[in-house]
Amino acid sequence: MGRKFNTEGFSLPLFKMKKSLFLLLILTACRSKPANIKITVDYDHQAVKVTGLTIVDLQGIKRDSITTEAWQSLFPVYAMPPDTGMRSYQRPLHGRYTITNRAILFTPDTPFISGQTYFARYYRYDKSITAIDLVLHRRALGRGAYAELIFKY
Repeated sequence: MGRKFNTEGFSLPLFKMKKSLFLLLILTACRSKPANIKITVDYDHQAVKVTGLTIVDLQGIKRDSITTEAWQSLFPVYAMPPDTGMRSYQRPLHGRYTITNRAILFTPDTPFISGQTYFARYYRYDKSITAIDLVLHRRALGRGAYAELIFKY
């Protein structure tokens, strides 16, 4: 003979609230972690490299036909001006962007100059901030709108 469920003291609104909290917990646990973007310089190949993107993101970028202006808004590389306070107002260097299975590479049209300081930025257009983050007021502390690397060639 089967057991009977005791409904004494059972509250339907409380049950629904617990069910909603459980669903919220599952959704929060299943969201993906933000990409750990790193910018490095490949001195052997005169290139600047962005790593840490997922293969899905890289393949998505690769499938799209991206203009030079779009590349420069995503991953610009600049020569450092004498007045470093003006670095946000510089024009990006011209060059070629290529995508591998693990990285985005920028190779300048004219080689980097020995002794010159440069900087590269990768602007974060990822989907790491979800609707749940906004509702719960979670922010990615210490995380700017872009990753930046200052390097001397």
